[in-house]
Amino acid sequence: MEFTKEQIEQSRGLASTLHDRRLLYLYTDPNNPTTQIEKGETKKLIKLTRTRLELEKLNKMTDKFEEEDIQNLTWFFQATEDTDKRKFIFGSTSIKKLEEVQNGKDWIKWMRDIFQKNEDEMRKLAEQEIKRQKPSKKEAFKPKYKIRIKIQKSSSNSIKICRTK
Repeated sequence: MEFTKEQIEQSRGLASTLHDRRLLYLYTDPNNPTTQIEKGETKKLIKLTRTRLELEKLNKMTDKFEEEDIQNLTWFFQATEDTDKRKFIFGSTSIKKLEEVQNGKDWIKWMRDIFQKNEDEMRKLAEQEIKRQKPSKKEAFKPKYKIRIKIQKSSSNSIKICRTK
């Protein structure tokens, strides 16, 4: 099933509204009547949820998944469990890319490629560090840096650090 831009925007708006309402009611003051749940609102939300669920049940998947699609989806679900990756996945850059490609399959592949390139680069740097030659005895005891610290007595007791090589 293909989603149109309007459907994505509508779902995004609904999700944003539901999230805002949830936060409003979650952190409400029981003594303040202005933030109380409106009469019948919970029944409407439950009915909406059930209707959406039934619609999804009617939309049976007709496309067969290729092996790469399954791998990408598996990666996506695992990546969203990682807090740092999740920040990027649902961040503005990534969402703009989704709007640009207008296809979840291509969007997930794009993200996976970015994370794979980053991982490959980190692996290469780690391998270079592991292969680095151990310094000779003379080099091992030679200081890499000299640091000069200047302490000035003032009302704020500030410390200035001046680095020299």
